[in-house]
Amino acid sequence: MMFVPFTGVDNHYRNVTLGAAIIGNETAETYSWLLNAFRQAFGRAPPVIVTDQDPAMRKVIQDTWPESRHRLCMWHIMDKLTTKFFISEYVVGANLCNSTDFKKRLCGIVWTDALLPKQFETEWGVILADFYLFCNPNCMLVEFLGHFDSAIEAQRHKHRKNDHDTRHTNPDIFAKEFVLEQQAANIYIRTIFFDAQLEIQTAIHKCGIGQWDEREDNFVNFYVKNFSQTCTTFFQVIMWQLDMTISCSCNRNEQFGLLCVHIFCVLRFLDIRQFPERYIMRRWTREVVPNSAPGAILGINESDDRYRQVNGVVRGITRSAESLINRLVHNFDALCAFRDHVVQYQSTTNQAVVNAPPRSRRDRFAEITGYTQETPVTVRMLKTPRFKGMGKPTRMKSKREIAISQSGKKWVMNVAIANAGA
Repeated sequence: MMFVPFTGVDNHYRNVTLGAAIIGNETAETYSWLLNAFRQAFGRAPPVIVTDQDPAMRKVIQDTWPESRHRLCMWHIMDKLTTKFFISEYVVGANLCNSTDFKKRLCGIVWTDALLPKQFETEWGVILADFYLFCNPNCMLVEFLGHFDSAIEAQRHKHRKNDHDTRHTNPDIFAKEFVLEQQAANIYIRTIFFDAQLEIQTAIHKCGIGQWDEREDNFVNFYVKNFSQTCTTFFQVIMWQLDMTISCSCNRNEQFGLLCVHIFCVLRFLDIRQFPERYIMRRWTREVVPNSAPGAILGINESDDRYRQVNGVVRGITRSAESLINRLVHNFDALCAFRDHVVQYQSTTNQAVVNAPPRSRRDRFAEITGYTQETPVTVRMLKTPRFKGMGKPTRMKSKREIAISQSGKKWVMNVAIANAGA
């Protein structure tokens, strides 16, 4: 079967698995069902989707998600080169690239406009044959799901660690005279702040404004030179004086939602003392993913003031508890005393609160989503399709089965020889 993960980018600018599916074939009908299921789960199609060059997927995206921009990701294909090639059953991509001319030959047919598609396929086949490349399809479904669960748990652990580092550690501030750096540390989660800090440091030490001119329509053009780059051109930063709207010709803010080194250079030149709020994308901020949302669990509408009050109190309690634990972690006796205090309060609360009978999973989801209608689920039998990379259609046999099979063949051969002799 084919495993199809949906991968996005979380608020720490790391890859995160949004969902996954195991499908029985790679037909347009199956992909259409899958994309519709994704839209149903998330409420909308993604604005951009990046896939490999699969004809069925390309057609289905055009028909099912017409509002999405579909692109093929060559960078990821080349970046994963050293980990995606197998010889026999061992990953040897790094050695293959370092000790042979494999990467040079591959780049020679990939990064060129001189080859027609048919010629490319021919050259590609020659490379696969010369280096004995193929994939290992012998992973059992149960084994695969175990690996997948481990990978997802590691992903969640890394996300929790990034959240913890953002809340409870303080980064070093290098440009204390440039107040925007300290403000960025208070606004952004840690990984995004390090990115902004690098841009700020480059703006201070390696950038300069060549000239600027003020236009009649309240626009000011700044021409910024970045000496850390090899290009000799100036980047144009345009600022509208009435509302401090600013943009740069490098389009970094439009692409990533983060200010570029050239804009920071202009802000420092103008002695701007407040980080421009209009250019703070919420997905990169510290509070974009709260620790918990009990307001949703209680069934309170998000627009209700009570929802914000409950969530605010819970987040405050959680932050205080996490901060206290981090301070007491080196004092074992004090940590145990805090634990005993929490356990005692928990037992007091359990005696005072009358627990309702546990609700079913269906009831909990119905209360959260507000959807109670039962939906019929149709489970269709898997077909036995053939798709790329599937390998041999036969199942793996044990040594006992192979021995029995071979002994049977020998017995039939002996009978045939005896009959021929007779």
